[in-house]
Amino acid sequence: MTTLNNSLLKELDNPFHAYLIFSNSSTELVGQAKKFASLLTFDEENIDNHPDIKESAVIGVGDDAAVLDYSENKVVISTDMLIEGIHFDMTFTPLKHLGYKSVIINISDIYAMNGNPKQITVSLAISSKYTLEAIEEFYDGILLACEKYLNSPDIFIDQNLYKQVSNTFIEMRPWVKYGWEMLIIVHEITKRENSLNNNNKINFQNKYHQNCEEILLKNSWVSEDLQKCLDKSRKYQIDKDFDSWVNLHKPFYEVIDFIERIKKYKINSGIITTKGKVFAEKILEKLNIFPEFIFGYESGTKVEIASKLSKDYEIVGFIEDRKKTLVDIKQNNYTKHIPCYLADWGYLKKTDRNNLPYEIKLLKLKDLEQLLAI
Repeated sequence: MTTLNNSLLKELDNPFHAYLIFSNSSTELVGQAKKFASLLTFDEENIDNHPDIKESAVIGVGDDAAVLDYSENKVVISTDMLIEGIHFDMTFTPLKHLGYKSVIINISDIYAMNGNPKQITVSLAISSKYTLEAIEEFYDGILLACEKYLNSPDIFIDQNLYKQVSNTFIEMRPWVKYGWEMLIIVHEITKRENSLNNNNKINFQNKYHQNCEEILLKNSWVSEDLQKCLDKSRKYQIDKDFDSWVNLHKPFYEVIDFIERIKKYKINSGIITTKGKVFAEKILEKLNIFPEFIFGYESGTKVEIASKLSKDYEIVGFIEDRKKTLVDIKQNNYTKHIPCYLADWGYLKKTDRNNLPYEIKLLKLKDLEQLLAI
């Protein structure tokens, strides 16, 4: 032990090496750790000139994962820590799901760097209250994720999928309420077996929300995590090529003109969207639209937002392309007085035009002028 410790102390000239010091007692271990840590020094000159950092670290802090270059091969490395009470709550998180998630959050970073995950190491700090069976359940989740992803062949993009996804996705888009559901749809379309297509989409649509929940459960996914992935992808596209991203959004110029004209009547306009607020702001800014209010999914449901606004403002009209949202507004005590209009454009379901409640009016683009007169 003395020889080992002496050899470690000789390495103190290199501030980038960390060591696990073994000891026969916890008191001695803590003492050695404090002594070792007190002798470590970091300065910019050492960082810039250190051979390991300069030669092998291709990408360091600031990206999804580190990239190390060792002669012929590049190695992508990622590590994440999950802390109880912050990243998960054991009162409603099954241990198997937690084990699965522990793997997924790391290999998603590898995929984000266009890498192919091969191996994992696990560091686990647990309370004595957990039984051996409980830990085995946790590792069952880890094993499930590893079998599904770590042994998978190299990922390739089938160019024919683009057209397939586009056509079926457009048919499914009117059913989407939250952004994360779009990832569910793309996943179902691109599955190797029993994929979602134009032949079976009606069956999926008939039990749309139930199907989405079942897919989440089957894959041990969490909707909030999927939403974060979607937001992260959008941010990446915006940072990489903002113009191309924003040009994917085709505006209805009649609506833009309508918003500009109601300003002349001193009527405020507001946007409530299921997109993230920051993304909605970028699109609207590009179109030179500056409404008084912009609310994203972070602010709650459209009914909740309308309910809060109605306490301080007189809402003279609510235009929406989802029939269910307008029905919910009419059934809410705080918003039922708001005039509601179902937009006959955007992602409106074809069937939603039929059997409208009498208090909800179908609004066509050409009728915006008439609405302005009202």
